[in-house]
Amino acid sequence: MSVADVSAIMAASPSTGGGLLGEILHDDGVSTMAASVLEVDASVLDVVLDGSMAPVFETDRPLAVPAAVVAGDPELPDAVTQPADLAQIALASPHVATRTPAGANHLIRDTIGQREPFWSIVSEFLDALE
Repeated sequence: MSVADVSAIMAASPSTGGGLLGEILHDDGVSTMAASVLEVDASVLDVVLDGSMAPVFETDRPLAVPAAVVAGDPELPDAVTQPADLAQIALASPHVATRTPAGANHLIRDTIGQREPFWSIVSEFLDALE
């Protein structure tokens, strides 16, 4: 299959929040995901599907460098990071900025209407480092 073929399938697939992925994501977001699907060994998702995956981050482990944690809106079904996670990160690493844009889903960088706020947060963080 080609990236275009997989992009068409993905665009016609339902999103977790309702609607189709092709309706909520930028075209380049869909095609990037499609290209990734063609390159990744799908068995890496086995631990996600069977529930045996280890946590991807330790919220109580201090971060030694400045960072910005941008989380999806916890009101949405695909939010991975929850408010309690952000609170723990803030306690462990007070110099880390945490942001949760309203309405932001798990695919914040690729979602129509969310990409610009995401990059604004990133730019603001980077500007503060100068």
